[in-house]
Amino acid sequence: MLRRLPTTSRSPYRDPSHILGRGMFIVPSLGCCDAVRRPGGSSSTCSTSASVSARPGRSILRASMSADDTVLVEDTVLRSLCVRVLSAKGHAKEDAELVANVLLYAQRVGNTQGCAKLLAQGPGSLANACSGGTPKVVFESGIAAKIDGQQATGMRVMQMATDLALQRALYGSGVGIVGTFNTCTGTGALSYYVEQMAAKKMIGFAFSGSSPFVAPAGSKEPLLGTNPIACAIPVMDDNGTGETARAMPYLLDMSTSAISFWGLKAAQLEAEAASQAEPGADTTEFVQLPDECALDEAGRVTRVPTDAVCLLPFGGHKGSALSLMVEFLTGALVGGAFVDRADASMNFGNLVVAVNPDLFGDGARVLQESTELMQRVRSSLPRDGADRVWCPGDKSFIKREESIRAHKVMISKSQLDQIKKLVQEVK
Repeated sequence: MLRRLPTTSRSPYRDPSHILGRGMFIVPSLGCCDAVRRPGGSSSTCSTSASVSARPGRSILRASMSADDTVLVEDTVLRSLCVRVLSAKGHAKEDAELVANVLLYAQRVGNTQGCAKLLAQGPGSLANACSGGTPKVVFESGIAAKIDGQQATGMRVMQMATDLALQRALYGSGVGIVGTFNTCTGTGALSYYVEQMAAKKMIGFAFSGSSPFVAPAGSKEPLLGTNPIACAIPVMDDNGTGETARAMPYLLDMSTSAISFWGLKAAQLEAEAASQAEPGADTTEFVQLPDECALDEAGRVTRVPTDAVCLLPFGGHKGSALSLMVEFLTGALVGGAFVDRADASMNFGNLVVAVNPDLFGDGARVLQESTELMQRVRSSLPRDGADRVWCPGDKSFIKREESIRAHKVMISKSQLDQIKKLVQEVK
């Protein structure tokens, strides 16, 4: 049943842990699990839960990264460091708090949308505060709305869009579609937003545009963004009430590039750190990209992070087609930049869709049958060498729960050192 719109609005800066409970989780962008490979075969800091096999008695949190490369940090300490860096860079306190929440959400499971974003430079990065004003709704029509981000951070604008879409789905006509444009950064992990919809037992979709850095299939020219896609489908809880977000829903969060942009940036940061630690050393001995993921200036496939000037779409023409679809949905449709337009690095566009299962007459049945579908897939017979069959988001759920229980977050030593250095520089 659709519910009446409440008389009070909710702040977009709320701490999502109060809304989603302690069951939030994310699935890393497609390909991020292979974003960095050491020649010996071990994974570096870009590794995600998708590359980890869960075995009895084995910690997924610890298994995802090499102990030689990473440290476990108190979550409150890491969040405080993030807030201090962002505040010192000129971000307003409420913006800094929200952005830190998004970064920590990703960092808990090794998603490359985590703390590495603090270290990037240039247009569209968090290194400098956005100079814009307050985001505002500039168009409304029934189920739809459009937000002018006024050059605010993508995280702030995307949270506002998520709230508006949820309000329309929960209390209006059952569907909320919100587009955004004119933001000065990306959004961070898209699953942060669609998972909020699943927590309210809504079906959520999100599409995010980004600066041109991916060559379309058959091309060597970077025209497309990494253009991630996210989808969350709610399920019933173990007790069958469907009232909380403790169960593991379907949660897809993937870039349409072979690896994510921030997977590449993290690899480049690791390569630079290795070069500084051993001047003159060949960094390819430390960090390599997977094959068929990136091109160098000559348009040749490269595995050297620092030589990569653009990425390739995943799955060839299939990933390229999906990326082009996102380019339209977050560009021409909502007023964001697309391909290599002049404003491509300062006009990120996004699209959020929330759907109330009650639209089809029986939301409880939808939840029950989506739960049965997920359970059936998980209980299917695993192939030789596989421990079990996973649904999208399962491994990240387990990993994040472990991080929350331990009050610890894993981060590479080099990234932590650089963040601490930033804090010292701005004291």
